[in-house]
Amino acid sequence: ERGAISSTKHIRLLAQSYDHRDCPENVRYFAKKASDLSLHDLENAELIVATMMVTGTLYTMGLEKGWFTHIAVDEAGQVTETEFLVPLQFLENRPIGSEGRGG
Repeated sequence: ERGAISSTKHIRLLAQSYDHRDCPENVRYFAKKASDLSLHDLENAELIVATMMVTGTLYTMGLEKGWFTHIAVDEAGQVTETEFLVPLQFLENRPIGSEGRGG
């Protein structure tokens, strides 16, 4: 269904130490640990939600630098500059206004 949320296209990436049962019930459907995902799962996701530091897991799983066209940061004022750099390594390096992956 167009516009529907899918557990394979939308992922809430959890820290390995986090118990998914502690997630709110409406988030559990999307919540996955990196150990439960393959590189293929990540590459086919339309949206990945994670904390700054958990995004480092994407690198160890083999996701290439420059993979994402957009990164949204919630509560950016509460992280250090170093923490902020972790997800930025995956941001596609392209001039503003140029076409992204989807055209």
